This record gives sequence, C-alpha cells and structure tokens, in this order.
Amino acid sequence: MKFLPGIGIIWIVKTGSNTMKLNTKIEEVIEEIAAAQKKKVLECGRSFVPTLTQEDVLQPIDYPELENNAHFRYEEGVLEGIQTVHTALLALFKELQRER
Repeated sequence: MKFLPGIGIIWIVKTGSNTMKLNTKIEEVIEEIAAAQKKKVLECGRSFVPTLTQEDVLQPIDYPELENNAHFRYEEGVLEGIQTVHTALLALFKELQRER
C-alpha cells in the first residue's frame, strides 16, 4: 500500500492484470472528464465569440473577449488542472510498474 500525499489516494500496489485494469480504467475516466471539460471550455468561449474553433481556444490571447473573461479563464483553468492530474497519474503508473 502506498499513500500519495497531496492527492489523498491510498494506492494498493499489486502485480498482475487487476492493477493494469484499474490503471486503464482510471486513465479512461480522466480522459472522459478532460473531453467533457474541453467541450465546456469551447461552449463557454463560443458564448462570447460565436465563431470560435477548438484551435482558437488554445490561443485565447487572440480574442480580448476571452483573454479578459474570468468565467472563460476559470473553465480553462479547470481543464488545465484535469490535464495535470492525468499527467501525474500516468507518471505514477509508470513508476509503480518499475517498482514491481
């Protein structure tokens, strides 16, 4: 068992396919959450700039309506947080695999 400070998860390290299935399921769930948030960011952005594309969302500095919009920036920040957790979990899964 391994406690991960900062994210409050107790991880049970086991060998075998059950751990890999759990890791895969966790990754799938995080990816679904990220996809839903990406959609939300785009919809939020389009409420201020109706012609906004997914690529435009990556460069909000080109749109003053978004650059200075607290609601859009909040949703964008939530997406960044989800992506950070996803990256951290992938790194953790690799580390745990090396420890086996």
